[in-house]
Amino acid sequence: MNIVIAPDSNRAFYQRVVEAISKAFSISPDQATRDYVISPQTVLIGVPLKPNQSTYQLNPRNNVGTGYPTDNRLDQNDYFAIQSIGIKLGRATYDSGTGQLSQFGNYPKLSFPDPNYFNGNPGSGLDEWQCLQALVNGKISLLVGSQQIIPQDSLQKLFYNPWATYTSSPVALPQYNGGSDPATRGLYNLPMNFILDLNQDNNINIVLANDADMAVIDGSVTSAGAASTYRNMMWLELEGIVIKNMGGNRQGAMAC
Repeated sequence: MNIVIAPDSNRAFYQRVVEAISKAFSISPDQATRDYVISPQTVLIGVPLKPNQSTYQLNPRNNVGTGYPTDNRLDQNDYFAIQSIGIKLGRATYDSGTGQLSQFGNYPKLSFPDPNYFNGNPGSGLDEWQCLQALVNGKISLLVGSQQIIPQDSLQKLFYNPWATYTSSPVALPQYNGGSDPATRGLYNLPMNFILDLNQDNNINIVLANDADMAVIDGSVTSAGAASTYRNMMWLELEGIVIKNMGGNRQGAMAC
């Protein structure tokens, strides 16, 4: 009797990426893996949330737009195959005197707007976690050059509630649960995977829900209604595989 052991989903995804690159550039799979660094990669693109801003344009490439210390972006000559995508919410320390943000690396990143963490109460109007629902109920799209890869789609699937709430105990932080499958870490596995050429314009647009109260979406008030010393950040997280120094040889995006 023959026994066939199927590869796990991550290994199968890696093999699809190698095959797609091989086909696109008319090289063998062996040559693709021999000549290029093909490696798992997590891309993080951060942006501060603001009460007067309903649209955010993000780019996965280094040196495009404003970068933040916990970002992890890609080089211009890279290819990147997107396996899964998610939204993470966190904070940075805010200096009211200078308006500057700092200490990005000292705050946890949560996979949903937990009311026990995002607990600002302005006294009038909606609470902080409720204002963050404008993001949860927003939309996302991806444009590569003039080619629409992801038309406007709901952001709800990019958030994940692990059914555990935030506490002040580090061992109880819910966003660190999970394993090798991106879905167990709060990411949405795409049914079709795209390979982006970082030499192209890769514009990811996030649009918050219309007719929403966003007065304290930035985390500018504490649970007691006082001015806070932090501000809320959003990170778009892309999980996938990077192919180093291969970009610019093909127009647009590929599927795998």
